[in-house]
Amino acid sequence: MPKNIESLINTGIHFSIADKAGTQDPRKNIVVCGVARSGTSLVAGALFKLGVFMGNTANPPVYEDVTFSRAMEEDDVDAARRIIADYDDKYPIWGWKRPSSVNFLDVVDGIFPNPVYVFIFKDIFSIAKRNRISMHSDLISNMRNAYRQLGKILNFIEKRNPTAMMVSYEKALMNRQHFVQSMCDFIGRQVSEDQFKAAVNFIRPNPADYLDLSRITKARGVLGKITETSVAGWARAVYNEVPIKVELYVNDRQVAVTSADIFRKDILEKGIHPTGHVGFLFTREDDHKLKKGDVVRVRAENEINDLNNCPQVFEG
Repeated sequence: MPKNIESLINTGIHFSIADKAGTQDPRKNIVVCGVARSGTSLVAGALFKLGVFMGNTANPPVYEDVTFSRAMEEDDVDAARRIIADYDDKYPIWGWKRPSSVNFLDVVDGIFPNPVYVFIFKDIFSIAKRNRISMHSDLISNMRNAYRQLGKILNFIEKRNPTAMMVSYEKALMNRQHFVQSMCDFIGRQVSEDQFKAAVNFIRPNPADYLDLSRITKARGVLGKITETSVAGWARAVYNEVPIKVELYVNDRQVAVTSADIFRKDILEKGIHPTGHVGFLFTREDDHKLKKGDVVRVRAENEINDLNNCPQVFEG
């Protein structure tokens, strides 16, 4: 029975301990799992700040071990086992995060020596809206997909009854210290005061670096030479090789759009793009010639940032 009013508070955290003896094992493989866009990066980043190794190729802001994840997604079990053995040999506690793991949790549970799970749950509409913003995908389809992924997680929990920590994303944001302390207790790791503070400070809504990196429209490029009659440079999508469109702004007014698909030998030779077809050229003629003092910017279509080397002031 509840002992006081505080015991009635929903902390948004639940522990499922399948084997109490097993939780005392100092060796743990922490599998961070959740529907894509549900907060798995928040959990993985907090673990990283607490000093947990998250993989050789796990980098901020998403902390996904790309090499290991590729082996798992391609069903290359031998490669996955080699990586696991290497990590297990070097680290008594290490973690792995990849939202796609919801599709092969039975495999994960079978090849990880000491798996424990951190499952994070988030409002399905919020997940779908994030995907609509970041991936330009349909809202209702996103909700249906999130619902299917959630079902896979619940089926796994029911069938396997794993040792797990279940977390509400919204509650974790509301009570950061409680979430971090609960995670320390779950994985059985003593951390320094600085590590604890770093993990708490990492947990924040709408981190700019995550929002910027985790969108399909992210592009990169450089505004190069500008003359009275031309504006040139290069631009490419970060996550695919399809040529993109770029927009020309003069004095903060959009004046032209063109495709960035001109071959650039220098870009190909530097390995920036596999085909080198990323160059663009705007021509400015007659009444549209640039004038001294004009401020020139170029931005990829659907981007939120200008290309590097922007803005430039035309010197005449």
